[in-house]
Amino acid sequence: MTLPAEFRLAISNAHAALAAMDPARARQSFREGGWLRVELLGHMIDSCLYNHVRFLTAANARSLNVARYDQTSSVQLHGYAELDWEEVLDYWCIHNELLTRLVEHIPQEAYAVECRLEDGTTMRLDELIRDYIRHLEHHVAQLA
Repeated sequence: MTLPAEFRLAISNAHAALAAMDPARARQSFREGGWLRVELLGHMIDSCLYNHVRFLTAANARSLNVARYDQTSSVQLHGYAELDWEEVLDYWCIHNELLTRLVEHIPQEAYAVECRLEDGTTMRLDELIRDYIRHLEHHVAQLA
């Protein structure tokens, strides 16, 4: 399976799992002391936005130096806890569809672009894209 097909399938599977969740649970923490489920979904949007810029920059500039972002502050600043599950899920769908379209249009040769992460390690763009899939699947499992 090609990376774009793998990516689209992962987004589709995640959407099905997220859409099947009981919206009444959105105000519950996904774990003791953790974010509310709706905030975790919001974090997944922030991750999508952050990775969109990473993937686009790497594909266009043929290099990438990744900066860290403050996940907790991002979730708070967006005010996800104040929103309904369905609204946050709509945002998640829209942003991940756009990210999927980007992944589907990245030229094959751009997959080899080296991306320097905030800890100094490097990974290729295709590895960074697969890392997004793993991150997504991890959080969907937490929400289930």
